[in-house]
Amino acid sequence: MKIELTLLPQAVVQRRERASRRRLLIGVPLVTGLLVAVVYVVLAQQVAAARREAGETERLLAPLRPVAVRLGQLQAEADDLEARRERLQAVIGRTGVHSALLDELARTIPRNAWLHAVVVEGAGVTITGAATDLSSAARFAAALGASPLLRGVELRSIQQVAVRDRLVTQFQIAARLR
Repeated sequence: MKIELTLLPQAVVQRRERASRRRLLIGVPLVTGLLVAVVYVVLAQQVAAARREAGETERLLAPLRPVAVRLGQLQAEADDLEARRERLQAVIGRTGVHSALLDELARTIPRNAWLHAVVVEGAGVTITGAATDLSSAARFAAALGASPLLRGVELRSIQQVAVRDRLVTQFQIAARLR
């Protein structure tokens, strides 16, 4: 139980209560409005700082844009050249091997033999030719077997055929590039 004793007239107490309620009704929105205003000012300052930084970054990036475009073009050209190099490498094979192979064939072929074709497919080599006698074809195959460029040299076929009034030995040799 609460007992309240006041010596103030009832009209004064009611006026004070109304004034207190008015202050409360005005004060809460006022404090809330002030709080919103403070938060707004802080956020506005942060947005302004972010815009200044974005403008500064944009100013620094402006001279780099043409360089970036040129870099993209150069990268595309480099990719194109690399693709061409890979295609050429696939067609040609290992660099310098073919010329070394031709030098080796010229050095080891006997005087009385000649070549009809040299076919290189990947690492496989097929040599077809002819000679005036059987031993020349065998000597050629043996010399190729000792070559540092070739491995697995095999005399696949050898036969004598009559050309006009002479016998000619035709041969086919298969090997693999090292």
